[in-house]
Amino acid sequence: MNRFYVYISKITKCEITYDVLKTELISENKSYYHMKLYECDDIFLLKIDKISKNLHSLIESVDVIIHNIDYVVILKNTLEVICYREIPIFLENNDYILNNWEKLDIYTNYIGAYVSVIGYNNKKYCVTTCRTTPLSLLETNKCLFNIFKDVPIEENSYADFIIISGKLKKMVSSVYPDRTVVEIKKNDKIVCKKVNFSCPDELFFELEEIEIIDSINKRLSIAGYVFHNRETDEILFTETKIYRNINSKLPLFDNCDISYIELYKNDKLTEIVTYMSFYPSEIIKRINLSLKTIAKELLNLYHMTRNKENKELYGILPQSYKHMIYMIHKIFIEARNKETVIPMDEFDEKKTISFEDIYLFVKKSNIDNILDIYRDRNDLINKAMDFKDKKIFHTDCIHTTTQIKLMF
Repeated sequence: MNRFYVYISKITKCEITYDVLKTELISENKSYYHMKLYECDDIFLLKIDKISKNLHSLIESVDVIIHNIDYVVILKNTLEVICYREIPIFLENNDYILNNWEKLDIYTNYIGAYVSVIGYNNKKYCVTTCRTTPLSLLETNKCLFNIFKDVPIEENSYADFIIISGKLKKMVSSVYPDRTVVEIKKNDKIVCKKVNFSCPDELFFELEEIEIIDSINKRLSIAGYVFHNRETDEILFTETKIYRNINSKLPLFDNCDISYIELYKNDKLTEIVTYMSFYPSEIIKRINLSLKTIAKELLNLYHMTRNKENKELYGILPQSYKHMIYMIHKIFIEARNKETVIPMDEFDEKKTISFEDIYLFVKKSNIDNILDIYRDRNDLINKAMDFKDKKIFHTDCIHTTTQIKLMF
């Protein structure tokens, strides 16, 4: 990072500080840095955009970072790097293993969500692959706090973990169904248990057998193996073909229950849900009925608040609901404009906007908009108690209630 700091100092003509770095990175028209900055109390995180290997930055120090680093966590006051994660390097064939066999330590490549926990200034921070808040205080992340609250993290140190069960899992492993978390690294040292193979052929046979069994069972056991070269300190990965295929189709969410919605939206959930859960049919049913409930409630709100009726009700709606109602009104206008049989003065809106229209609209909406609706629903129900007799919300829908609890 030092070369990058020198470049920022030179380009801004200022001594490098956190404020100088932040101002430069978040300035308009600075997307060529390919970095997003997230801050939390005493530290900050630079998340590096994923770009093609064939694209290169004209800034040499930036090019080195974007092609080698996934993220880096840095102290605000000194700009000292606390920890970082390199972009995983995947082996495309067996040549490297054959040529370096005697130098390699081998570990299981677990299926799960990658999390770093950092101890600094008597606080614990967590780093995840969450799109919106990849860096946060551990105590503010309910899910992670329950997992790591009793895990000792020394001051000015960090540890990397794989969560292989619970809310943050991406897929399920048929080998470790009862295990919650595996510690991978402590500071720069790999601490997970090694896997022993007598020779490369035994390893290759094991991978082939895993591939066959997982394909037949439609269950994933492990993702593959991790190789640490003791001489060069390189870390490389191999993945089973079936894991790579399934993983490539998954949305970039740590929470599998959010991924289910994104997959359902794109009609891909049925195809791969068996690899993500032991209860595929229940999940498909829950997502389907939950989204239908959301659609019914939005349609109820639209009918009650259109033409500036029930202003008090409209006034308590969060922005997420107002946005969706506005979009529903656009659907209504488009449907009305297509109506040629019924004269305008005799027009009945119910003939041109239906529950099916709204359900399809909700299903095809941006995932962030859908999540905002789920996130705000319980609070809105409490605020709208004066309208309880209108039966706007289906509060008895266990599918929607369960989905919300699983996601947030």
